[in-house]
Amino acid sequence: MTLRDIEIFVTVCELKSMSAAAKKLYMSQPAISQAISQMEGDLQVRLFDRIGRKLSLTYAGEILYSYGKRILNLVKEAESTLDDVRNMRMGRLRVGTSTTVGIYLLPEIIGEFRKKFSIDVYFTIGNTAGIEKLI
Repeated sequence: MTLRDIEIFVTVCELKSMSAAAKKLYMSQPAISQAISQMEGDLQVRLFDRIGRKLSLTYAGEILYSYGKRILNLVKEAESTLDDVRNMRMGRLRVGTSTTVGIYLLPEIIGEFRKKFSIDVYFTIGNTAGIEKLI
């Protein structure tokens, strides 16, 4: 089962229609139906009861829907967090500096920096040779 399969399944559940899910996901209705059938075969459980054109979740389908929603939400959360890191809205910054700069200049600079960015800043203060060894 792939992330795309989960997305298809959850969309069908929420829209209660394979045709509506196909439109939303820019797929054909037979492709949606095939994906659901493939999932049912792979998992060896029925996910939907089909009565005419009406779909209703089986108990197994309800369980998968619950997990599927959580999985998709975690993926969105991970993407959002990584976007924050990429755009420097969060993360870590390690700074190696000489004693004079570390004591007299950096505190004010880092204070201003932290007002703009939610980034943890770690300092290593030492002589030039010591800092170079850390790189």
